[in-house]
Amino acid sequence: MSVLFDSFIKQLKKNKTKVFLYSLESKLDGNDCINLIDQLSDFLSTSNKPIAISSDNNIFWPLVYLSAKSSGRSIYIVNPSMQGDIKEVIKNNYPIDLFFENVDLQKGFDKADVERIESKKDNNLGMNKDIVFTSGTTGFPKGAIVSEDAYLHVANSLIDILRQNETDLELLSMPFYHSFGLTRLRTMFLSGSSALVTDGLKQFPEIFRFSKTTSITGLSMVPSAIELIRSLLRKKTIEFSANIRYLEIGSSSLEMKSRLWLQENFNKAEIIHHYGMTECSRSFIRPRGKDDDFTEESAWIGNPLPGCHFKIKDDLFSGELLLKGTNLFSGYLQDEFNSDKLNDGWFSTGDICTLDNGKVFLTGRTDNQINIGGQKVQSENIEDIVESSEYFEKAICFPIEDPILGQKPITLISSKEVLTNETVNKEIDRLFKDYPNYYKPRGYLLIKQIPLTENGKKVRDPNILKGIYDG
Repeated sequence: MSVLFDSFIKQLKKNKTKVFLYSLESKLDGNDCINLIDQLSDFLSTSNKPIAISSDNNIFWPLVYLSAKSSGRSIYIVNPSMQGDIKEVIKNNYPIDLFFENVDLQKGFDKADVERIESKKDNNLGMNKDIVFTSGTTGFPKGAIVSEDAYLHVANSLIDILRQNETDLELLSMPFYHSFGLTRLRTMFLSGSSALVTDGLKQFPEIFRFSKTTSITGLSMVPSAIELIRSLLRKKTIEFSANIRYLEIGSSSLEMKSRLWLQENFNKAEIIHHYGMTECSRSFIRPRGKDDDFTEESAWIGNPLPGCHFKIKDDLFSGELLLKGTNLFSGYLQDEFNSDKLNDGWFSTGDICTLDNGKVFLTGRTDNQINIGGQKVQSENIEDIVESSEYFEKAICFPIEDPILGQKPITLISSKEVLTNETVNKEIDRLFKDYPNYYKPRGYLLIKQIPLTENGKKVRDPNILKGIYDG
């Protein structure tokens, strides 16, 4: 039995009538959960091979996941909307015997979309591992192998920080096929709290109505979701936020209007902003709100999680951030990524950071650095300058080849209103007039919307330039 399973069953037996899992259509109390887990355990007890899950969030996803954990099975976790043939790759190349594409077990096992796989591959992963396929912002899928110990370490640290307990009910809208959602799921299992499980915020009006009759005390979401809720709630914010006791925010940066909104409406809540990625879940925690000026635009990423160690590569003060510790993954399925990213236990994050008075500040990405005739500039710096305009909403900058300079920056821009070319040109000239000439984009184009990942990060796949900008 896993620690996670034992802890959850203990909480269920403590008070079987307590509702642990809500959806917008149904709810499961302790007895319901135990009965379903018994069915699932019988179903999964025929093998110790890994299983695969590719499904959007629903109320039964956690029970399938927990039951697999209880039997010691490892789990391949796949984003159902991931591009390409990743599902077929898993079925053909990895030692799974069950592929769950629909975990809505209310329909019964005979109607659930569960495919049996006749894999002849050996299971060399060991027990209780999550293999999370993440494309990050590049569009190329990588399988990160995360041990249960790493997840439990992070989850217990978050429970201590947020003082999460059995009186809490959290809105679990973050996808369970991401590290963010998987860790929040564990904090619920370990602390004995309950959860409202939803597939994102598609049904936010229903979520709001639910909160009026059943108090939601915890939120976990990425900055883009906060911006969406802010725009939807408007004058009803106080009504929604009245019982919110804690909020965990994902690693993307918060826009000023969202920071001010949180400061004004969630001033009694414990708010933390984490830095991390699939490979390390959470590494730094920045407390926000009570002891932090929300108007501060500092790139400080917070305090390191207990057991997490860091250093700056090749330099004491500025360079790529390296991480090591209990919270880290154990490696990738694909060996070529391991040789690039892992060295003597240190993980190369790809993030460029500076160290100032013991604090770590995020300044950019190694793969977003543009070399313009020997002058190096971060794409993020150019984007920040463009986004400071009252006319422009978001920007994303790419390097493209240049026969003279080596590379030159090309910037796609989404605007808040329809603009003439003359207005855009004048605004770009104004924005960059006080910066070195190589900062100014050599080409820019207005588009309707900057592509974002589900976590609200900009998609930096250069293929999006095709058909948009031809140089």
